[in-house]
Amino acid sequence: MSVERAQHLLETLGHIEKWRAKPASIRKRRFTRFGVRGSAILTSPAGCEHEQSTTSVTIQLRDVGRGGTGFLSDRPLRVDSPWRLTLLDEELVTHSIPFFVRYCQHVEEGAYLVGGEFGIEACVLLALGVSGRNITAHDVPEDSLHQSVSGEFENPDELAEAS
Repeated sequence: MSVERAQHLLETLGHIEKWRAKPASIRKRRFTRFGVRGSAILTSPAGCEHEQSTTSVTIQLRDVGRGGTGFLSDRPLRVDSPWRLTLLDEELVTHSIPFFVRYCQHVEEGAYLVGGEFGIEACVLLALGVSGRNITAHDVPEDSLHQSVSGEFENPDELAEAS
């Protein structure tokens, strides 16, 4: 997706921007999101159940907060799928963090509004004394997750109706 097209789509999502200005408690979102514009890269982890090799997708950021981010993608992303979100400042990688898709809404041909939440790095848990075996022992397998959206992510159609 070209930067120009992404900018146009971001402008057409203006009603969501107005909604985001409401206090977090009214929106049912745990953390406030801040409007941002820029490119980032999503990379699927190699070896995932549904991925035989690493896949990269360039995205256009829409908003970001402590708990997650929203962006535009030129392809649909499966709800609950794990990714690594890499943030860039021009060509410099500034941060890379685990990311889980929680919402994917078709906007128009080749454009999807995606929302998701950040995960914690396994190395942080290891540093805090959690064993590697315990980190994944109680994870819910991807295939058994419900396709419902958590309270942090709202359906844009419902947001438009509420404003």
